[in-house]
Amino acid sequence: MRSLGMMPVAPGFGGHVPEGITRVFPGISVTTSSGWGNFNSTYSDVYLLEPTDSHYQMIGQRFYSMYIKEFGSFGAFNMDTYNEMDPKSTDLGYLKQVNEAVYGAMAAVAPEAIYVMRTLPRIEWWWWWLGLGWPGMTTTTALAADGARLSVCEAL
Repeated sequence: MRSLGMMPVAPGFGGHVPEGITRVFPGISVTTSSGWGNFNSTYSDVYLLEPTDSHYQMIGQRFYSMYIKEFGSFGAFNMDTYNEMDPKSTDLGYLKQVNEAVYGAMAAVAPEAIYVMRTLPRIEWWWWWLGLGWPGMTTTTALAADGARLSVCEAL
């Protein structure tokens, strides 16, 4: 891609972690998705490290450091923190804190990188996307971390 003048977008750290993290860091703040697709929870629960938890920065920065060491520097990282999951709150202040944490972990290691926020609207969220609130394009920039290099990619 780079030889063609294209900027690759690499996967970023959105907070998805294995269940075992709760054994390594007792008291760490994680949430789990409900059984996705009616599969047994053994195969479908996803653990998400709360971005406002202090461990998020440590783990996220380590992710980026190791990723860049292995694959080189990237111009952009894609995160979809709440992919098919509901955030614990839809309060805009909370969501801004989440995005500040997600961006902060990336920017601490790769300050030149762009945060590509991928959004995937769910059917029951359409009323939000019709201009009635979170997280449509009209409010997405308000949720961005201050000073963030942000690109929003909406997928339907």
